[in-house]
Amino acid sequence: RAATDFTEQFVKKLIIEGTIQQIPIDSEGMLTSRGTIDHMSGQCKPCIFWYKDMCKRSIMCNYCHVVHPGQRRKRIRPSKR
Repeated sequence: RAATDFTEQFVKKLIIEGTIQQIPIDSEGMLTSRGTIDHMSGQCKPCIFWYKDMCKRSIMCNYCHVVHPGQRRKRIRPSKR
């Protein structure tokens, strides 16, 4: 429950800041991540955990949740999992 409370508080903060309206929506109609906001300008950094379906931060992630041209799967060190 604590993780859910944290997520709810975070989303409320994004709504108040007006940031949530800037977060892109994926092809399934879901919000991507806070780090995806700068994707169109090319100023974002890809999330290697999202690319492997392992990102636990979801909308709170500071990294981009969109496939980048030429992006390849990277090995994630066991200490980072």
